[in-house]
Amino acid sequence: MQRDCALDPPPPDRPGEESKGRPRVAEYKKKAQFRPNDKVFVTQEGQRGQEGPFIVAFNPTTESSTLVQLDGVTKVYNGVAVAHTKLTLVT
Repeated sequence: MQRDCALDPPPPDRPGEESKGRPRVAEYKKKAQFRPNDKVFVTQEGQRGQEGPFIVAFNPTTESSTLVQLDGVTKVYNGVAVAHTKLTLVT
């Protein structure tokens, strides 16, 4: 296989093998879908309609958020984090 440029690194010896010493791009961390102070509705399984609106207090993981009432103090669901799949952003 002929290289296009003298500066191009040689291809790996085997397909799928990364060349040693070559710089790699690290994967970025996943960002949370919701940010603190976002207003959201909660949809619970087996219920019709939505609860809320509530305010996102913080994100303990990238897939869940802890919610508070609109007063910004009273915790919702005793401070248990809610999965982002159950949240809808208030527009």
